[in-house]
Amino acid sequence: MQFVPESEREGWATFLRALPGEPGHPRAHTWRIGHGTNNERLIETIGQDLRAEVAVGGIVLNSRDVTERATLEDRLRQAQKLEVAGRLRHC
Repeated sequence: MQFVPESEREGWATFLRALPGEPGHPRAHTWRIGHGTNNERLIETIGQDLRAEVAVGGIVLNSRDVTERATLEDRLRQAQKLEVAGRLRHC
């Protein structure tokens, strides 16, 4: 787990230990990588225990960068809060 920052290793260990407990059911883990706010990226990893599947025979992990999605979701939440505040002010 050298690619995982020290601050994220406990969460990763918990995520990986939980995968065999639910064979065939995907689990998600979101974590941060990089240093400083300008280089930091938010990564989502989906893991699934497929050891019982003959064609796969292992645990599969798929990761993707969700930084932009998270940023847009945060902006949407902020805009919604401002909209509600504006409505309350005009009542």
